[in-house]
Amino acid sequence: SVNPSDHFPILMRCELLGEQTPSTVYVDGSAAANGDGTPGRPYTTIARGVASAGLGGTVCVAEGTYAESVEIPATMTIAGGYDHAFSRVTGRSVIDASALSAPAMSVPAWYSLTIANMEIRGYSSAAEATDGAIRFAGTDLTLDNCLLTDNTATTSGAAVRVGKAAALLV
Repeated sequence: SVNPSDHFPILMRCELLGEQTPSTVYVDGSAAANGDGTPGRPYTTIARGVASAGLGGTVCVAEGTYAESVEIPATMTIAGGYDHAFSRVTGRSVIDASALSAPAMSVPAWYSLTIANMEIRGYSSAAEATDGAIRFAGTDLTLDNCLLTDNTATTSGAAVRVGKAAALLV
């Protein structure tokens, strides 16, 4: 006898890309515009750094206050608190989320994210769909020396809203 579930052909098309080397990029909100992500000419927004870092990359963020929503497009590390020369960590970088209508950081897919030396404050969601200053639907979330303060939610997850079966390491 034939079991129909054993005989369905599947056609897959795969495109293999060249090996990607993780990169380290630099962000300083007080830097001149049109930077290239190097320590001498850093990007001015975390979002631009995240978009440029690539899979497994690191975004080094200088101390300062940033007011932006960042969607994470790949597994990566965001390391804040650097001095403006990026020679050492001297404190925390701050995302002031008080005027944002979307979470300060969002991981919509299966990626892993490590956040170090950051403070996210003041986020207030207007709907359950945007609850969480960090909205995480990825695989692993690691928070190292981070402060999440004065964040509010409509239903749950004011500071961190974790979806699915993610692992949260604090």
